This record gives sequence, structure tokens and C-alpha cells, in this order.
Amino acid sequence: MNEAPHRMALPGDAVFALQSVVWPGSQHPRPALVLRLFGPVTVLPLGQGLRLDPMGGVRLDTAHNIFALEQWRRAGLTDLRLVLEGSGTVTLTVTGETAPKRKPVTQTHRLELPATLGMRAWIGRAALLHMALTAETAALVSGLTWATTNPPRRLPHLALTITTFHREAEVRRGIERFAGRAAQLADFLDLIVIDNGQTLEPVSLPRIRVIPNRNLGGAGGFARGMAEARAIGATHCLFMDDDASLDTSGLTRIWTFLAHATDPRTAVAGALMSAEFPTELWENGATFAGAFRPISRGLDLADPVDLFKAEFNALKPRRNFYGGFWCYAFPLDHVTHAPFPFFVRGDDTSFCIANRFANVTLPGVLCHQEVDFTEKESSLTLYLDLRSNLIHLATLPQNLRLIRSLRLITRFFGRSLMQHQVDSLGGLNAAVEDFLAGPEALEPDLATRRASLAAARQSEVWREMTAPIAPPRRFNPQWKLTRIAFALGLNGLLLPGFEHWGDRIVLTQKQRGVVRWCWGAAEIAYVSTDGQRVMQLRLNRRATWGEGFRMLRNLGRLVWNYGRLRREWAAGYARMTRADWWDQFRGSL
Repeated sequence: MNEAPHRMALPGDAVFALQSVVWPGSQHPRPALVLRLFGPVTVLPLGQGLRLDPMGGVRLDTAHNIFALEQWRRAGLTDLRLVLEGSGTVTLTVTGETAPKRKPVTQTHRLELPATLGMRAWIGRAALLHMALTAETAALVSGLTWATTNPPRRLPHLALTITTFHREAEVRRGIERFAGRAAQLADFLDLIVIDNGQTLEPVSLPRIRVIPNRNLGGAGGFARGMAEARAIGATHCLFMDDDASLDTSGLTRIWTFLAHATDPRTAVAGALMSAEFPTELWENGATFAGAFRPISRGLDLADPVDLFKAEFNALKPRRNFYGGFWCYAFPLDHVTHAPFPFFVRGDDTSFCIANRFANVTLPGVLCHQEVDFTEKESSLTLYLDLRSNLIHLATLPQNLRLIRSLRLITRFFGRSLMQHQVDSLGGLNAAVEDFLAGPEALEPDLATRRASLAAARQSEVWREMTAPIAPPRRFNPQWKLTRIAFALGLNGLLLPGFEHWGDRIVLTQKQRGVVRWCWGAAEIAYVSTDGQRVMQLRLNRRATWGEGFRMLRNLGRLVWNYGRLRREWAAGYARMTRADWWDQFRGSL
């Protein structure tokens, strides 16, 4: 067996690195997420560390450098060391955050670098640890590492699996990042790219494979990637989106936690951040209870108060927790269900919950996506969202399934109705009808349904900008009475002549999907982020009433047949999440 990575050359006991400090650099261009400097300090190039003049210092209460002690304690950690590399005399302050809104505990040490401190006394006393250094003399700090004498329990062979469709540039960047992975892990990592678009060239690099695959969506790509990971003898798999970036330090932390965790069912979920707001959490995992509930959304990780709140949130037990497939690492031996053939949307939710992994999130395991999520919404994505949620409710552990299903459909339908999204109303009806048809009618490649929704799309289309003009609004959507009045009138559908006297408004693409801005509007023009395109929606009474009566019929059928549908979907789910069910598609392009 290969020697355990990150074994540190120190006198006495064998010491293994758990988490090393992250310095600013090309992979971490946002200093607020890495460190906070004060006084005379120089950041050295190429991640070599810091040069501190007297009274200069650094605080490491940051997203990439706090230490999740409670997560590690739960994983079986019994010994903790802090290894400091460099030269000079410094004052070290270690701070332990014990609970939200409680006063932290601190220890201060005057040290001559290099130095090693025992931290065993902290175990059980704090949930989070962070540190600060102040130079007493001119000092060089080249490394700070949380370490342990606890040896790894396993040496994971981790296969990174990326599923892609016509995203050649993004995949090339992902391959370049993988090629620059930590040298200590080179023998323990493989990269498998599942090319659903069959447009990528083969790659002649060690431990990297590009596999052409039939386009069965993200679910089919990840199922194929998992099969290929098993074939090369991997013990763990890391699912990643082609447009989500995970840096080398985050990958190292995933591998290290999997290596040390006592529970062999341990899985690591990465947090997601939007590139537009690079310090703000999109979610740090999520739960499903008839609807998706992101954890810690909107918290600013550049703010230590928000950062600690997010980490304490991560320690709370969660029912039906799941991690997004932009970054989710799990043990292959404990997979009981392959991804369900949703095509896209919902495959990660179903996979994580059904397999009952022991899920954790870790500081510094952060992904940034370049995509603006509002650009993705369409009648097809709403169809996929509603259909997958209905299947989740029928197959995953839930209470009040029928009531939750009716509430879910009503919320989706009402949201689109109030925004005059007739195409989306049709897509939502199609989702309910396909759920009513049962699992035997499900298409793994979604070809027929994608074509029918595309053909039916009339109004929710981005067109070349025509400079829409918005007259002054007469109805203030911020007023509660305005919202109540127009909600009762279904935003004009029940109000005579509303097409003529309702507001004509212009909104940004960022405001799309937010009903609050649409109250009192008979026409809505959404302007794209780049200002080059516009989507214009208008109240269409005839089409809206038609979709409304169609949905009422569908809801009646759902209530009448729900018991039978639950049994059919449960049986279909068990059959279609077997690895051998996916084998029938291997080799078919």
C-alpha cells in the first residue's frame, strides 16, 4: 500500500496533516475569504507565505482557514496539533468558538518559529478554531498546519467525475486544475470526464479519461461516471459540474476527511457560491421537505459573524439533507441507489437522501459557478423541477405526501400565473401529466418532452432588445394592500379590462421569478443582464384560463389516483436506480 499522504517530518510521534493554511494566489484571488492582514505585512508570491515586520500580523478567521473542530471530533479525532513553520518570534492567539452568541475562549502563546503546539485540550471545548499571529520581531511564516497523531483509517482512491455537454472550454479548465493537483495525492486521484455531447478530444494525460456517452442528462452522465469509477477500482467518487470550480486545497480537504473519518458512510458536500457575488453563499447543502430549502443562503463569508453562523448551521442535524452535484464526494461501497433518470434537476437530491450517507460540509470546500441562475429558468426547467419534486415526495421519506404535493403544484402554478408565464403554465401541466403517467412512461433522454415544450414556447423567449419604455407605476407592489388586492384578483386575471389599465413595467433579469415586483402589472418586460435582449410577457386570458382548467383536471386525477401512483413510483424508483438498469445504455451513442 502507498504511504499515507501528508505525513509530516517532525521529531517524535508520526504526525499527519489535517488542514494546511491557504495563502492568497491565483486559485484564491479574494483575500477576504483567505486572510485578514494588519500592520506591516508582505504577502510573498507563489504561495510562499508572509513576511511580517514587528507589530504586523494576520488573522485567519476566514472561510478558507477556520478549522471545523467539531466536525473532526465527530469523525473520531482524539489528538490535535498546530504546526507552525518559518522563522522569528511571534505571538499566537488561538480562539475557540463554542456556540452562537457565546463568548469565545482564547489562548495566547509567545513562540519562536518553527514550533509545534499540542491542542488536545481544545477537543470537546470548542466547535470552531481560528488563529491570529502578531510579529514580535521580523518573522517569516511559511506554513500553518492543523495536524494529528491519529493515523488515517483508509487511503481513499477518489475518482473525480465531471459530466459535460458542449462545455469544452469549462472542461479544459477543469482538466488543467486537476493536472495541478497536490503532488502527495497524485496516486490517489483519477479524473473521469463523461462527454454527453461527444465533442471532446481524447486526453493523453495520466489518470485522466474522457468517455463519450449518450446524452441522458446529468443523471445518466453521473451514473456512467460512477460505473467507470468502480471499473478502475476507486473507493470513493466525487461528482462535479463542468462549470463549478474547486481549488486544490478544497480537494485535499475532502480526501483527508474521508481518510480519517470513523464512519465509512461519510460523504462530503461542497458549498456553492455565485461568481457574481463571490463572498456570498448560495447554499451550504440543502434539505428537501416538499420543497428545496438551502442552508445558509445569503450569508457573507467575508464577514466572520456570518461565517461562524454558517459553520454552526452546518453542525445542526438535518432530515433529508443533500449536497449538490457541483461537488459531492461519497463512498462507492455504500451506494444502494444509482442516480434516478431525471435527466437533470433533482438527481442530486434523490441520490443523497436515498443512499443515507453520513453527510458533512467543511470550511474551504467552496465551488464558484459562473452561471447566473436566472438565465436557466424556462418552461423546461420548471417542468423538470416540478416533476422531480413530485417523484421525490412519492419515493423519499416524507409525511403528508399528498398534501405536500398539492401545495407544491399550487405554489409553482401560482408563481407563474402571477407573472403571466403562459409557456411555464403549460410546462407545469406537462410535469403533472407525466407524473400521472407513472414510471413506465419516463424517458431517460427526455427527447419527446423537450421537443414538445420547445415547440409550444411562444412568449417566454429572449429577443433582440427593442428598448421597452416603462411609464410610471400606478400600483406600488411594496404596499401590503396592493399585494393582497392583486393576489385576490390573480394579478388581473379576474379583473375586467386589466389588459388596458394594468401597469406596463420593465424589470431586470435578476428580478425574474420574484412575484413581488409583478403585482399590478399587465405587461412585464425583462431586460437581460447584458442589456442586449428582452423577454416581454403579457396577460393572456384565454391561454391562462385554458391552462388553469387543465391543471384542475390534473389535480383531480392526482387526488383520485395518488395511492396507486405512490406504489408505482416506489417500485419504479427501486428498479431504475439499480446499477444494472443503467448498463443497458452503455455503448449506445
